[in-house]
Amino acid sequence: MATDSPYLALNTADGPWESEKDSVLSSHIDTNVPLVPLFEDEEDDEAQKLPSWKHVLYTRVPLFVWLPQYRKSLLRSDIIAGLTVGVMLVPQAMAYASLARLSLVTGLYAAFLPPIMYFIFGTSRQLSVGPGAILSLLTYHTLSTRGIEPDDPRYAPMAVLLMFEVGVIQTLMGLVRFGFVVNFLSNPVINGFTSAAALIIASSQIQSITNIPTDLGQDFFPILLRACQNVPHIHLLSLALATAAVALLLMLQMWKESNWSGNRIAKFLPGALIVVVGGTLFVYSLHQASGTVHGLNIVRNVVGGIQVDSPWSSMTFSDMKGLLPAAAVMVLVGFMEAISAAKFMAEKHRYEISPNQELFAIGLANFFGSFFCGYPIGGGFSRTAVTDQAGGKTPVASLISGIVVLISIECLTSLFYYLPKAVLGSIVIVAVFRLIDLRAIWNLWAINRNECVTSSVTFVCTLVFGIELGLALGVGISLLVVLQRTSRPHTAILGMVGQPPQCTFNNTQYYPEAKQFPRILLFRFDSKLFFANVAFLKQKLRKLRKTIRPTLRFIVIDCSAMNGIDSSGAEMVKKMIDEMADKKTTVLMAAANEHILKIIRRCHLQDGLMDNIRFRTVYEALTYAQSQLSTMDLGDTLGSPVAANLYSFRSEISDQMSFYPGGSMVSNSSV
Repeated sequence: MATDSPYLALNTADGPWESEKDSVLSSHIDTNVPLVPLFEDEEDDEAQKLPSWKHVLYTRVPLFVWLPQYRKSLLRSDIIAGLTVGVMLVPQAMAYASLARLSLVTGLYAAFLPPIMYFIFGTSRQLSVGPGAILSLLTYHTLSTRGIEPDDPRYAPMAVLLMFEVGVIQTLMGLVRFGFVVNFLSNPVINGFTSAAALIIASSQIQSITNIPTDLGQDFFPILLRACQNVPHIHLLSLALATAAVALLLMLQMWKESNWSGNRIAKFLPGALIVVVGGTLFVYSLHQASGTVHGLNIVRNVVGGIQVDSPWSSMTFSDMKGLLPAAAVMVLVGFMEAISAAKFMAEKHRYEISPNQELFAIGLANFFGSFFCGYPIGGGFSRTAVTDQAGGKTPVASLISGIVVLISIECLTSLFYYLPKAVLGSIVIVAVFRLIDLRAIWNLWAINRNECVTSSVTFVCTLVFGIELGLALGVGISLLVVLQRTSRPHTAILGMVGQPPQCTFNNTQYYPEAKQFPRILLFRFDSKLFFANVAFLKQKLRKLRKTIRPTLRFIVIDCSAMNGIDSSGAEMVKKMIDEMADKKTTVLMAAANEHILKIIRRCHLQDGLMDNIRFRTVYEALTYAQSQLSTMDLGDTLGSPVAANLYSFRSEISDQMSFYPGGSMVSNSSV
């Protein structure tokens, strides 16, 4: 195989894609088929060599990068994975559509085009996109809280409009490289939110599996209360059928994950399809035998065939404006689900994905899906895991699964007439069962209590106030924690470990044996110094001098962990040095990097600071302080007497502040 293409060695675990490896790689999960565009970085030198149109094409349409190098040996495994996920996606899509209170065929509309779009634009080899439980519940919650109920003729068009808005926002965010926004959803927030959302989703299916005639609502606690009040009205046959379906699905899952004989076969068994077929045949048999379905709630007519319509054909500007806040929430949730699954698979199989391109790809899947009467979609972790277990190697598997759903829409919808809704409810319950992870929240108490509180508050708020407000509060709490950590960063009092000059300076909290000096404070500030934390640093040093070391003569600040400074920080440093000098305490700064020095120069503060910030290492600053104390006969020693005339500087300050020739400064402090 020719190797002159610049795309052959892209994001692989074993280096360039060489022809002698083909036979080995084709049978291995890491196939080295390049998926992420080589020139994701706009500043990359190689990118500048390409014509601009080709650069954009290869960056935004990864299909053109990897498809020309696709090997026929991969096709068999991709077809098997695509068929496996496709037959799983059909009943799942219908179940999630029922959760969103939409017609079942709407779920199929949302499931056929997005996988095909992801095949073209996606960067993950295994990710499966389509309807999901949380997004389905959010769709219902968004519309119902705005006074649009499922029996309203505007309900389905508004769901399509919601998909359109989600797609537009995600696509634009991907184009402007806003994939980082998902970082504001910390793991504790995600754990708390998904666990609570899973409970809400499961509770919303109580009516489906029990066939209680009374509407149970949409909020978690009212649903439980009304379900208890309506226990005498439970339809026992529906409950028994749902229980059997749940038991069968759980048994199949346990079989797939166990070491039982035949578990390799079990991995290819589509549990959702099995219970759908079994439930449908059961109800059909009842009807044939007795002429009635015995009170079971069944799907009945499902309109087949593809429908194409513009998402704004019957909508007004106020409709679009009213859905924007909910669309923004769904953008975050959908992308969070997708990127979590994609990153997991990328780490497992040692390849790279592009978060910005993923956001762009999922946005286009939603955008174009809205023209085919779907509703908002994202990435599904369970389907992605099935793709991986079935041997999916490339996005071709996603293409095959979309084609399977398309065939179902065109040819198989009439077969769903006798499908019991209790079975669809059981599919949803089992699908969300693994999202409930209360143990992770509890374990956070031993790891970080602040994170445990964040996760717990998100969990409780989501259950009490609903999906949107619960997620918003969780994100808000995360932002407050970030602000708190940046405004009050970690600091450390350092001590000397070892003998000079081969010594290190470590946190005395973890190294109690580290040597400290009565009149010299060694202090480390572990953050960028900027307007939000300058007051904290000033107060910290004042407190240390006043309450801990009232006899201080020198404060040595280790700047090795201070990765930047702004104008407020530079001004504060100047004022702090002057303030401490009035109290006969000298502040020295060691290991300040070039960026800090550049900002100080731009602020025209170098004349007043040079004598205090010129030290390359903590040891150098400490030696200077000791020499000054020695001349003042104040009694501190550095292991052995140090005379002032033994200290000399290896470099002098120039007016241009170029006193660190050739590079960076290195501090010998740690921890």
